[in-house]
Amino acid sequence: MRKISVILFLVFIIFSCGDKKEKDQKNMQSEAKDPINKNQRYFYNRSIEKVIEDFEKISKENEIDIEKFEKLDFENRNFFSSKITTKKSSSYVIEYVGIDVTGLFVNIDMETTGTDLGMVESMVVSLIEVSDDQIKEDEARQLYSEILATMKKNELTNTMVYKNGMKYGIQISSKTGKVTFFIQP
Repeated sequence: MRKISVILFLVFIIFSCGDKKEKDQKNMQSEAKDPINKNQRYFYNRSIEKVIEDFEKISKENEIDIEKFEKLDFENRNFFSSKITTKKSSSYVIEYVGIDVTGLFVNIDMETTGTDLGMVESMVVSLIEVSDDQIKEDEARQLYSEILATMKKNELTNTMVYKNGMKYGIQISSKTGKVTFFIQP
């Protein structure tokens, strides 16, 4: 009886190891087939061209019309900027150093009405979705709400580090009322 138990246990272990090898092989095959490199999940690991492409795709999905991105140099800093045509005086901005993307921003003119608030939310949601390929629309909306909800009364800035390790924040200009949502590694 004891020998049978030992034999059954050994057979179980052998089959378990075989299942693990099959799972590992399947994971490796799915990663190889996956067009998005695992390292490119975050915006700062992608090329500028890929980040621009992601902005164009995600903005379209969220019904945000944008112009082509243009290169800008301002105060010895490098940017690509795209005007958001669906919201006056608003733009997406990509900051980079060399070939590395170092920040994502959306600048929003806050001359808004109640009907514009949905548009503003969609603009920020698009920005958040571009920052991390694993964040989908519902999670991005929740993160946007959390940033706003944790903002202290009479404060003009708020930042938080999200579970992906990136810094998400909002800054409101006291002079112009312009709102900037930003994401940094």
